[in-house]
Amino acid sequence: MKRLGTFVALLLLIAPSPLRAVDPEDPNARLIRLERWLKATLAHHPGEKDDAVTEVSLWSNTELKVLRLDIQVLSQMFRKLGMRVPARVTPDRSIPPYTAWQIHRLNELADEYRGRSRNDALLVRGAVMHGDTGMSDPPPVLAPAGSDDSRIKVLFGDGEPLGLHREPVHWETARALFDGIKGNPAAEDIARRWYAATAMLMQSTKQHDTLHLRHARQLFSEDIDVLFMSGTQQEIYASPPVQSAARTAVLPQGIYVDIASESSALRDAETYFRHVLMLNPRHDEARLHLGHVLVARGRPQEAAEMLRPLTFPDADPERQYFTALFLGAAEEGSARFDQAREAYRRASSLFPLAQSPYIALSALATRRGDRAGALKEMQHVFDLADRAADAQDPWWAYDVSQTRTVDERLAALNHAVEEYR
Repeated sequence: MKRLGTFVALLLLIAPSPLRAVDPEDPNARLIRLERWLKATLAHHPGEKDDAVTEVSLWSNTELKVLRLDIQVLSQMFRKLGMRVPARVTPDRSIPPYTAWQIHRLNELADEYRGRSRNDALLVRGAVMHGDTGMSDPPPVLAPAGSDDSRIKVLFGDGEPLGLHREPVHWETARALFDGIKGNPAAEDIARRWYAATAMLMQSTKQHDTLHLRHARQLFSEDIDVLFMSGTQQEIYASPPVQSAARTAVLPQGIYVDIASESSALRDAETYFRHVLMLNPRHDEARLHLGHVLVARGRPQEAAEMLRPLTFPDADPERQYFTALFLGAAEEGSARFDQAREAYRRASSLFPLAQSPYIALSALATRRGDRAGALKEMQHVFDLADRAADAQDPWWAYDVSQTRTVDERLAALNHAVEEYR
């Protein structure tokens, strides 16, 4: 059986609790926090867990919600010289109206920082800073006056739910700031790259967030990287360990797991991978994953047609291995048993210490009525078990294999943000 590390999925509160926006004994803290945010944004080095990240990680979800509104107002003031700010800028009655001092201070901050926000630079850098804060996985900071509407994270391990964890809203804040970028191609390109890179990071650490990629698709519906990450996420959601944990988790009232059924997840994965191949027919990794999905959907002949032409260079033995393993399953499902056996043997030759091809060969022999052959192949599995062969089987890391370039992508993104003006 495949061994899994901890899998993390995010849950949503259906009915959020009322918010208390600021400490009524210190209303001026609201604009002081906005000024601290501006300074932290300019001081932050993208990709680093520096003092700026530490500072914003100490703000509660309630404070961050109010901060997002204040940043939005300030951004409008940057664009509209002389803009008059009304006392009430939101219909949300949980957020108090501005005081006269706060409006005065907003005007001072707009004048002071307008020159440093050309091309939405503050929004870009601020979004990346909050993304970096989310990556650091800070503990939630509870609002002093009560609960908030933060999301809940449930941890899965080996197909079993392990516990719940309240999630700070830094990812939500980052997305909201990128939403504020309008009609700026250079800033929008950084946002697009940020969504793709951070989605890959989440998958590499098995901290999946359905909402993150859903929002990315709303903004960048034709982006190949976003679509590919969407496909691999749904492919993982369809796996038995995730389905088992999602359906058996005992959760508080009003909370649900944002994971579709196996059939729906596989259907969505197929849709995303086909969209990628429509945009780029030479995207071989999407073709590989689509082949695996088609096998899982019970369409082995289509899968075999998808996988047979695939070739990966010798420098990429893992994807050669996956291709052979999935092609073996597709050929077996199509009753092409000799071809299936050949494909499984090819997978075994690439990684001789991997157990998966021998298990597949044993099952194939059993299916063909070859009991002696089945026992012989299974003996290989028993022999390998004594040699810690699990570390030598790429199949056990298939669910993160699509993230191999995450470090390079993040480094390139952070460099672009550092240089952005």
